[in-house]
Order: sequence, then structure tokens, then C-alpha cells
Amino acid sequence: MTDAVHTARDVAIRIAIETFVSAAIALPATAAITFAYFGGDLSQSVSGWTVLRFGLEVAFVESLVICPLVAVRGVVMLRKLNNLRDRLHAQASRDPLTGLLNRRGFNEGALALAVGEPLAVVVADIDHFKRVNDRNGHDAGDEVLRAVAQALGDLAAARPSALLARFGGDEFVIALPKTGLTELRLWADTARVRLQALCVAGPGAPIAITASFGVVTTEAFDGAVAPLISRADAGLYQAKRLGRNRVAAALDSAVGVAA
Repeated sequence: MTDAVHTARDVAIRIAIETFVSAAIALPATAAITFAYFGGDLSQSVSGWTVLRFGLEVAFVESLVICPLVAVRGVVMLRKLNNLRDRLHAQASRDPLTGLLNRRGFNEGALALAVGEPLAVVVADIDHFKRVNDRNGHDAGDEVLRAVAQALGDLAAARPSALLARFGGDEFVIALPKTGLTELRLWADTARVRLQALCVAGPGAPIAITASFGVVTTEAFDGAVAPLISRADAGLYQAKRLGRNRVAAALDSAVGVAA
């Protein structure tokens, strides 16, 4: 029988089948114990104590058979529920197109970042992405997003505890623990060059990609990542204004790190 239960009828069928299986185990077992206990002579008179002892022994024997089956069934169902919960949580925390964390997953991951330690945040945005979609179609645009996600993911994977997410559209956010401004600029510029070198197949000619980056650092992360993302966004807008395909750092007012 399938494990899928969608309607009241499915529930009723499952209950009926499991009741039948329980009865198919319990009734023959009871009959076998009865004949073994009374020697096949069901007409003999017995005392109340004998009846009580017989009932207890039947219950004990059947419990040895049925209870483990019920327990195993319960464990199997619990594991299925836990697996389902994990899959639903992963789906809720991941971007289905790129497989990266989404905004929710990033924010949940940020809760585990060490407070009081240095933290750098990068916001990356593909340059003229609307033009990519308009000229090549949304399928090609999706391939561009996946290629960018892969390239950024490869770089982020080399950084312990780094978080990488697609926040929506063509915007990506990266958190880099224990990273200062100089190291941050180097990482972001490496990512910029890596994306510039990408060549994604389009419906006609290959699609060239560039991206702009806004970066910010704090020497002592206070547990609130949203203000850092806002500051990195400001750096991103500055990079766009300066001509795109570049890295610009924002001023972190908490520690006075200048661009």
C-alpha cells in the first residue's frame, strides 16, 4: 500500500488495513495460546484466578508480538516526518534556480556568525541584467544566474563559514567572517574578474557578463547583519555610478572604515 494519505477515505482505508493486520495477528495467537493452555478441552471449568492468569499471559505474549511492530512502525513514520520537515525547511531556505541560500536562509545562517568578531559583507549585482534578458530571453538569463552563482560559490567555498545567497533578481549577498577591508577588496575583485571571464552560451552569440560589487566591514559584528547589507548596498550604488564592473567600499559608521 502506498504511504500517501491525502483524503479521509485514504485514512479510513489505512485504519481498516492496519486493524485487519492486527486482528490477523492477535486472533490466531489467542487461539493457539488457548489450545496450548487448556489442552484443547474448552468445556472444563476453571477458576477466576485461572482466567485472570490466562488473560495476563495472552496479553503479555501478544504484546511481545504487536508492540514491537507498532514501535517500528512509529519510528519509520517519525523518520519520514523528520525527512519531510527537513526537505520543506531546505526548500524554504534555498533559491530553487541556483540552489543558493535565499534571503530567509541567509538571515538564519547569520544568526550563527560569531558576535564580536570581524565580518565583511559583499553585495554583488550583475550589470545590465535586464538587457541580458531582453536580448537573449529569460532562459538564457537563468543560465547567467546559475553561472554567476557557481562562480561565486566556488570562491565562497574556500572561505570558512562564508554565507552566499541570492536575494532575488540578479543580486547576490556574501558574508565573510574574520575578513578585513584589504582582504575583502581582494576577494571581491577576484570575484569581479572571475565573472568578467565567464562566457555563457546564448541563443546566438555567447553572453558576456560583468558585475558591480559593494563591500563593507566591521571589526566587531554585533549580531545585526541587515545594517551591514544596507551599507554594502550603498557601496554597490557607488560602483554603479562610477561605471559598473568595479568594487566600491562603503563607510561603516560603527568602526569608521572608509572607502
